[in-house]
Amino acid sequence: MLLSISRIDSNGLKFGPVNLTKVTRDVIKDFGKPAERIVLNSQKQQVVYGNDVAIADIVKILIDNAILYSP
Repeated sequence: MLLSISRIDSNGLKFGPVNLTKVTRDVIKDFGKPAERIVLNSQKQQVVYGNDVAIADIVKILIDNAILYSP
C-alpha cells in the first residue's frame, strides 16, 4: 500500500478504461487453489474508468479477505 501511495505522489496515476471482469478473473486465477470456491457470474464485460494497477490491487485485497474470512 505504501508503494502505491509513493507511486501516486511521484508519477500520478494513468487513468483509462479497465475491464473489471478480466481483472477480477485474472486475480482469482493468480490466487490459485485458495480461490477455487470463488465464482464470478458475469455474462458481459464490465468496463470501468480508472487505473488498472490500482483496481487490481483493490480486487486482490477483496479476494484475499474473502478467502481469509469465509467459512
